[in-house]
Amino acid sequence: MCEYEDNNTSILDDIPRLYDLVDKVRDPRQICVKLLKYHKGNIEVSKFLYYVMVTYDVDFPDFYDTTLHNITVDTLPKNIYFIKELLNKDISICIIQKYLDYIINLLLDISTLDLISVLDVLVDVYSKIKVLRRDYAQFRILEKSTTPVRERVKKIIN
Repeated sequence: MCEYEDNNTSILDDIPRLYDLVDKVRDPRQICVKLLKYHKGNIEVSKFLYYVMVTYDVDFPDFYDTTLHNITVDTLPKNIYFIKELLNKDISICIIQKYLDYIINLLLDISTLDLISVLDVLVDVYSKIKVLRRDYAQFRILEKSTTPVRERVKKIIN
């Protein structure tokens, strides 16, 4: 990691290669320590850190809060990936609910194609985790939308 000492921004360009590199080092935290300062505001760093957390059972402080911030400043469909991943892990309901609340607030502002893909994920989330709170008012507005959207909203509401 010494090569990055003088040029800190180049590490962000090399994130795709870090996936291979992290498998070859003894302690993956060596790589992640340098990336943590770039975590806020960079969804690619969030994805890499999440990969390390899941693969190597490493924890990073404030990972979920920072990632939620990253999702709020980046495009929604690109980051729906995290919701899908959260379903497969032992993550607290509170954290998942935070992500869902943010996404649901954006539903009226995204294109129909993106909306359908997001609703598909929400249907999956709500079917797997029954205790999650649902914002019925938001979904009732979407119920008046196009047929594909309406079908997915009915699955969420019921």
